[in-house]
Amino acid sequence: IEEGGNKMSKRIKYRMLVSFLIVFVLVLSATVASAKNAQDNNLEAFFDNTVNSKLEKYHIPNATVAVVKDGEIVYKKGFGLADIENNIPVDADTTLFRIGSTSKLITWTAVMQLVEAGKLDLNTDINTYLDFEIPPQLEKPLRNTTAKPITMTDLMTHTPGFEDYPGMLFRLSKDELLPLNDYIKNYLPARIFPAGEVAAYSNYGTALAGYIVERVSGLPFSEYVEKNIFTPLNMNKSTYRQPPALDSPVRIAKPYRFVNGSYTEASFEYIMLEPAGSMSSTASDMANFMLAHLSGGAYNGGRILKEETLKEMHKQHFTYDSTLGGMTLGFMHGVFNDKNVLFHGGSTMLYNTGL
Repeated sequence: IEEGGNKMSKRIKYRMLVSFLIVFVLVLSATVASAKNAQDNNLEAFFDNTVNSKLEKYHIPNATVAVVKDGEIVYKKGFGLADIENNIPVDADTTLFRIGSTSKLITWTAVMQLVEAGKLDLNTDINTYLDFEIPPQLEKPLRNTTAKPITMTDLMTHTPGFEDYPGMLFRLSKDELLPLNDYIKNYLPARIFPAGEVAAYSNYGTALAGYIVERVSGLPFSEYVEKNIFTPLNMNKSTYRQPPALDSPVRIAKPYRFVNGSYTEASFEYIMLEPAGSMSSTASDMANFMLAHLSGGAYNGGRILKEETLKEMHKQHFTYDSTLGGMTLGFMHGVFNDKNVLFHGGSTMLYNTGL
């Protein structure tokens, strides 16, 4: 961790690690065994045995898994203890996990809602939507000194050409957080690649998209997604707020590190770029989100996108070669077991997720 992260790095060097929230479309069970075996055998026994063995082998204190198939949640379960000291188990419906960069999928869904409403255009210079200017100059360019304007498509495919500063993302004190507006304007990263040409993962780019959601919608980012994504999908436990406001029986799975034969609890980590990774959620809530994306934009009476909008979002929009995976509008795309798979992972200093 660089610059402002040095102090935090020392403080958590022996205290960090990992809680897991894992949400799978069924074909992704290939990561631990073939999807065919998972379906042929008892699904519950398969996941129970697999997850419990990994928790024991790697000293993972807590985890939760949800699996969806054919429009339904076919498996959900919590593993381990959300609170070791008080012997409180993980519950798939009520235990929150920090989901890191998997949060970005909600941000991109919000963008597509505004595209669908005619308030954003995927191919317009994003300066159109900002109250400050992103300059066209490239720093230390490989070829050109100026680049074409950055578009929403560039942000969503991680091709705006920005540098990224992961050491700036994490804080241990809420007092060190900056409002999204301040961070976006005061920590603009260098442009080092022409827009649309090089895939370079950009937390700033996602946060910039979240700021554009704020400006276009007139609502704070967290309020917008609560109203337009969480509420329609009954994701009532999910939040971008830090720390999450918890109502009984909801609680956050505490993060621990296994050191010298015992678990040590870590401090709460604050994430500077809210739309890029501050979300907390449950396995059940994330299952609802997956089901909406797999069911034409609607689930259980709530709709977040039209089917044609979703199809555009799920199409591959960037790749280096047609034989390779690439990026849709927000999702990563690859082929696993001859299946086209949309996926995204997320990691903070203390939690890991996979969708």
